Amino acid sequence: MFNDAGTPEGTGVSTDDHGWQRGSFTGNKNDRVVIETTGTSGEFTWLLGYFFMRDVLSAGEFISVVSFVLLVGATPTSFTARLYNVSGTYKWRLWNVTADTQVGSDSAAQTVGSTLLVNLRIDQDGDQLDLFVGGSNVLSASQSMTTGSATMSGTTEGGAATDAAFWSAWCLYVDATDTLNEAHYPEMRLIHPDGEGAHADYEISGGGAAVYTSWDDLIAEGDPDDDTTWNAGQDATEEETSTFTTHAMTNAITALAVLHKLRQDQASKTVVHGAIISDGTTDKTVSYGSEDIGETYVVREAIFHTPPDGGSWDQTNEIDALEAGHRRDAGSEALNIRVTALGVVVVALGTTNLAPPDPPAATGRRRLMGQVS
Repeated sequence: MFNDAGTPEGTGVSTDDHGWQRGSFTGNKNDRVVIETTGTSGEFTWLLGYFFMRDVLSAGEFISVVSFVLLVGATPTSFTARLYNVSGTYKWRLWNVTADTQVGSDSAAQTVGSTLLVNLRIDQDGDQLDLFVGGSNVLSASQSMTTGSATMSGTTEGGAATDAAFWSAWCLYVDATDTLNEAHYPEMRLIHPDGEGAHADYEISGGGAAVYTSWDDLIAEGDPDDDTTWNAGQDATEEETSTFTTHAMTNAITALAVLHKLRQDQASKTVVHGAIISDGTTDKTVSYGSEDIGETYVVREAIFHTPPDGGSWDQTNEIDALEAGHRRDAGSEALNIRVTALGVVVVALGTTNLAPPDPPAATGRRRLMGQVS
């Protein structure tokens, strides 16, 4: 995940690369953490993730843990699932942000201070919202909506008088027949470049062939080093990939996200670019389109819902053998695209509880580029 400005957020992670996105706000600041906001055609949309609140809200303060947009008739309408301090007791509320009104009633009193599994289900065909916390249905409410209109994001935003910090990690799932339930758990792991891939067109900072160590900044508790080391695509059509570390996923793999931190070396020019993955035999790309990135580093995230061969994700063939990287396409103007950091997040869903541990204190946090949708 990354915030609206496209910059990486500090996160607390364990040594096995569980990911936590940290957000904070003061007053009504919106420090939004976007995963992927995607129009859907399914009848059921799930946002599954983990939420942890270390700081304490005062009476009347709240945090919007999950945000989503629905078409109500023809009008895009924003909603959130908020955690409120109601006269000293924490309760969940579903909220119509556009109308600034509550949808339904308060939940029962809630316990906070530990990692919570939070699953929000939008039943688009049945005009129903259901919020599950720790596998229990804490809120249900009727809400008219246009089928196929849901867009969703995990957020940390709200209203607090003092600086408050919260952590979250999310994934999005759409299911026309609602095969998921409140007992499904998201499993997410960050993996890192660890060798040279088959595509080798880019150049390293200072000249010469690109190397994977120029964009592996997210390991060893590192921060992206921006212009210190990078790999750059310069010519009309070029690709650069690296091999990756792996992690044996327990639940069924559903998607992966390729994350880049990059910039142009000239402003006011246009590039056509995207992400590339490979299983060693077949390549697959997701385009970021044509854009003027500018000379300030930004983060881009490409979601791959299916592997290069078009089938189902396979641990051995698509994760253990994964190559991933960046692609510069024809139509780009003459300039360099500098990629300073690269990571991949693998997402699985299933009934095995692999919740991340509570995030560490503020000291010693590693910086990640994102989680996944």
